[in-house]
Amino acid sequence: MAKASKKRAAKKQAGKKRGAKKRAVKKSAAKKSAARKSSTKKSSARKSSARKSSTKKSSAKKSAKKTSRKTARKPAKSAVKKAVKAAAQKAAKKSSSKKSTGKKTRAITSKLSAGPARPTMVKPPVKSGARKPAAARKTARGRMSDRASVHEHALAPRNMSLRTAVASGAPLRPVDGVRAPRSDTFDPAALEIRIANPQDYPAIRKTLDAVFGRSVESRLVADLREGGHAQVEALAVYEGVLAGYVLLSRLAVEVGGRKAAASALAPLAVSPKFAGLGIATRLIATALPMARTAGASAAFVLGKLEFYQRFGFSSKITERFASPWPGRQFMALEFEPGALRCESGSVAYPQPFAPFL
Repeated sequence: MAKASKKRAAKKQAGKKRGAKKRAVKKSAAKKSAARKSSTKKSSARKSSARKSSTKKSSAKKSAKKTSRKTARKPAKSAVKKAVKAAAQKAAKKSSSKKSTGKKTRAITSKLSAGPARPTMVKPPVKSGARKPAAARKTARGRMSDRASVHEHALAPRNMSLRTAVASGAPLRPVDGVRAPRSDTFDPAALEIRIANPQDYPAIRKTLDAVFGRSVESRLVADLREGGHAQVEALAVYEGVLAGYVLLSRLAVEVGGRKAAASALAPLAVSPKFAGLGIATRLIATALPMARTAGASAAFVLGKLEFYQRFGFSSKITERFASPWPGRQFMALEFEPGALRCESGSVAYPQPFAPFL
């Protein structure tokens, strides 16, 4: 009897354990299913919100496209008028490309034909306060051949006012320790254009050697002076520093069997620290009327056509002249209309130009 009761008790105990295990398994399964349901609900909610936002964005884009199409189809009358006017102006510019030498070219040419105005002294204005520091400006300058290197120049803006100063200025300061002025800090009123004097010759020689990287051009200038060929020597001085130099020398020209007095524009040099500030333009526009006053009826130059034609130089005039430099880079300017009109002519440069011929 005792054994049978023990067996029944053991069975009950085992049954209880199995029931407890089953209940634990059911609870864990219920928990897992609840967690899966909640995660599914969250993911579906996220997907639905993302779909709604994308739908809103796409609808907004579509509406924006529709509105842009509508506005493009129906432009304002003023905009159409402006477009038509711009097209007409463009067509007019194309048709008159041969005559469009620029207002500045015509003004300078008329000044040269009418004769130079009375030169006036230009005094730089006195400024109060410290001057803004100007950063050094790197300039890339293309070298021409030995023949054309005498006519090296710096291109300049066309809206520069021209003022002439003919005087013997104070001794020039060296350019070595001078900071290059920027285009926004450069003061055109402080630039003085004047005729060179003997005390300027050392500074001119140093500037030419620095610009061209050799002494051939400075030797040319010295030989032209010694031979009595130098006609006009103009300097561009900025705050006591020599910024640019140009020389016009006497040139023997034969026009249709008769001799004529002319000038040779060479060399033209602008210090690299002052390149791109309009100094070359002011030098030439000041020196050409001086050469005309000195008795020249025309001027000849070798250089870039795009730069010199703004002063009235043309390569069509030199096509009829025999010279050491044939081609479009060799140009001439008539101070008097018809001064170089002939069927054939010749240009003979002085002996100091021999290294460049």
